[in-house]
Amino acid sequence: MASTVDADAAFGAQRLSRRLGAAMSQAIDGSNQAALRIMVRQVGKTLGGLDAFIDATGVALVPGIAEPLARREMDRTGGGVYVVADEADAVVRAVAGEKA
Repeated sequence: MASTVDADAAFGAQRLSRRLGAAMSQAIDGSNQAALRIMVRQVGKTLGGLDAFIDATGVALVPGIAEPLARREMDRTGGGVYVVADEADAVVRAVAGEKA
């Protein structure tokens, strides 16, 4: 799941998740709270809960918009890890490098 305000990074994350065989992938505008809420809930339902959430929305742009939504979804199944990443592209590159 990628949540970012950078369209290229969001679509890059979506392409990567398809290549890695992810159960589902979505690209959304990470500054849109309604889109975030829907995405987090859909992914949680599809996967039977969330164990982790990487927030790459850009802390300075939309501080904390995804955290309460992600934590609520993780709490449904016993909690999880919430990570804030400063650069969405760096997260995508790191995952691609490890899994390619």
